[in-house]
Amino acid sequence: METLHVMSLNGISDKIQPVIYEAMKTCCNEKRLCVGGYFISELSDSDHSLEKIKEILSKIFPPSVPRGNTPDTYKDFAATAIRQYFNFETGSVRDGKIKEDERLWYNIEYGYWRNTQRGNSYALRILREQGIIISKRGIIQNP
Repeated sequence: METLHVMSLNGISDKIQPVIYEAMKTCCNEKRLCVGGYFISELSDSDHSLEKIKEILSKIFPPSVPRGNTPDTYKDFAATAIRQYFNFETGSVRDGKIKEDERLWYNIEYGYWRNTQRGNSYALRILREQGIIISKRGIIQNP
């Protein structure tokens, strides 16, 4: 296990970016999206635009599983690697396939999304499964 020390969750620093990038190599896009959202979870709602999510996700997005796409090779990265997951989940709630409290993300306003508490917990579990422990201000977040 590798422990990453962070002071806040307002982005992915250059120091931890290579470690997170490496850990995401075997993860699907949904997991990558949760992890990216976790690392910006302390930003204000106004900093959760699709552009900001795309920016943070691009930092930790190795070639996708199984096709090998990168943010630059997707026809529309934001639509394929971000919005489709938000839209699918929203439709699943609307259709009664999942409950509102099972969501990983919630819509703040048009074009702005955040991880739910469940989404952040899922991100921490993903990181632990990938051999990464997060220590925020000296407190282990995913024991």
